[in-house]
Amino acid sequence: MLAAVLDTCVIYSGLRRDLLLSLAAVGVFHVVLTEDILFEINYVEAGKLQEGGLDAEAAQTRADHLTDEMRAAFGVEDESRVDLVKPVGLPDPNDEHLVAAAVAGGAEVIVTDNRKDLPDALLPDGIRIQEPRSFLHDMVSANPRLAVLALVEMSRRRRRPPQTAVDVLNLMHQGGHALPDTIALLRSALQHLDPS
Repeated sequence: MLAAVLDTCVIYSGLRRDLLLSLAAVGVFHVVLTEDILFEINYVEAGKLQEGGLDAEAAQTRADHLTDEMRAAFGVEDESRVDLVKPVGLPDPNDEHLVAAAVAGGAEVIVTDNRKDLPDALLPDGIRIQEPRSFLHDMVSANPRLAVLALVEMSRRRRRPPQTAVDVLNLMHQGGHALPDTIALLRSALQHLDPS
């Protein structure tokens, strides 16, 4: 199974995050997490929620819940292994933890919108950068049946407001979170899903 590191910028959108983590939960790919990644996700999520109008305490509680759920669902790489990975000299030293996570967790890909700070020439052999919409397409294409099951399960969890799988696909399309071909593939798989 392909292992991937998801940069915080990729899961900033709750909708895209939910779909990617739902795909990982059903075994389409393995998500690699470290305490550094979870710390960054927590910090960014709390800030985003405060910007959206929540008070600091409520925002922190929700951010803590998110990272606790991620930790429980996917596990975290052993920090002693992560700490053994030497920096590769990235333009932004704050991104070195992504490369360390990929090496320690055996990830083949770092999914990010931030290509400029993760140049291919500096990455260790066997690790590549992939844009999130392209990664999502590859994961859906690799196993459309599991992907549509993840989509349906995700839609069942979305209750405020309630959203069907088709609603989620429409939102993904409107938000530009998925390539049109990915949406079409999921729509087709959804139509062929055995209702039993």
